[in-house]
Amino acid sequence: SMVGSAMLARQARIALDVGHGAVRFANPLLPDTRSEIALPLIAGQRVIGALDVQSTQANAFDEASAEVLQIMADQLAVALINAQTLGRAEQQARTLERLNQLSRELTQATSLEQITSAVARHIPQLLNVQHLSLALTATPNQLTVYRLLRGGRAVLDSGQRFETSQTIAADAVRRGETVYFSDLSGLMARQPAAARFPRSAGAARF
Repeated sequence: SMVGSAMLARQARIALDVGHGAVRFANPLLPDTRSEIALPLIAGQRVIGALDVQSTQANAFDEASAEVLQIMADQLAVALINAQTLGRAEQQARTLERLNQLSRELTQATSLEQITSAVARHIPQLLNVQHLSLALTATPNQLTVYRLLRGGRAVLDSGQRFETSQTIAADAVRRGETVYFSDLSGLMARQPAAARFPRSAGAARF
């Protein structure tokens, strides 16, 4: 398409009459297009997209209009980058505020219920997770697992005992480091018992 070509070549592409074999994507929503110009959105060394302008008139674009549109495209690219940067900064500020709030609540907590309540309220907001459990060592060979989220609602069950050989969280406890799996399907196929506790993508050290 012209948009793809403009982005790859990092320069404007113009079709003065799309009815004469122009290499372009014929948008079914714009059937009356006769001429088109696509301009890359360049920010520094990055091409972040393209500005596509279409007209129902043939030969609607010339060198002068292409220069004007390229200036607009450059300004649009800068504005988009600024908006993305601002969005990331605002998200980081919200994340830090929630982490600070969680830290304050954990510092003031005096019971397991208060600890798990704070974790269950804040962690899903930070990480967008659906399942959250806390595994604590009960004996050298067993973990007590508390489920903290059920259907998006904070809960604290009575705790289930699992043999350490049966849980992914036990790997974190034994190794003393974070254990992370981006896709559990392969692991569960090889070790069905591991599926008994690990509704999350990873398990932290406890």
